[in-house]
Amino acid sequence: MVPWGMVIAVAVSSVVGYIMLIALTLAIKDVNSVLTATDAGGNAIPTVVAILIQALGATAGKAVSVLAAMAMWFCGLGAVTGCSRVIYAFSRDGGMPFSNVLKKVQSQHQTPVAAIWFTVCAAFVAAIYSGAYAVITTISVMCLYFAYITPVFLSFRNRKTKPLSKGPWNLGKFSSAINFVAISWTLFITSVVSLANDFKAGKTMIALLITLFAWYHFREKKRFIGPTWSANHE
Repeated sequence: MVPWGMVIAVAVSSVVGYIMLIALTLAIKDVNSVLTATDAGGNAIPTVVAILIQALGATAGKAVSVLAAMAMWFCGLGAVTGCSRVIYAFSRDGGMPFSNVLKKVQSQHQTPVAAIWFTVCAAFVAAIYSGAYAVITTISVMCLYFAYITPVFLSFRNRKTKPLSKGPWNLGKFSSAINFVAISWTLFITSVVSLANDFKAGKTMIALLITLFAWYHFREKKRFIGPTWSANHE
């Protein structure tokens, strides 16, 4: 059976997202003014907010900006939920520093409170320095692409030696071609995104990957044997 919920969600998000981007782009009356907009105190106004105010007026522009902020808040809640769940899962298998603390589940609400607060505090610390905000958001986008494309790449690479058992709904004979397009697009868009802010995001991402690789190679590769269920199975 076709998972129509997933298919429709992706399709609708793509269409609506592009419509929003087109609308914002066409609403720009003066590129320089929205890029350099400041408030009464001389603080920089986010470009999207400046576009909305310029196109809709101060009152309506601020109102729509509040709605956008609310949507971002709910998106942030989802991100905290997902990130804390990953931290808890790795900690449960001993794959994180301070795993004994991060894997604890609070008895009253049955939630990994330590993992949740660690996620919130890490996000807060990252946002304290305004100069790092743009770099961190760019890296977040890049990492999201990498997270999605990693299983696609592994499936594409091993399609002949270790083919996956396909489910009842799959892309059939177009699988390899679509995988190739997805991998190529990810390489292209992450390269473009990394160029922002004088390549600061790209440099930071490269440094982060080198650090994580060295950490895994010299420490975690010898210490972390994998998920508990996998080790027990072996």
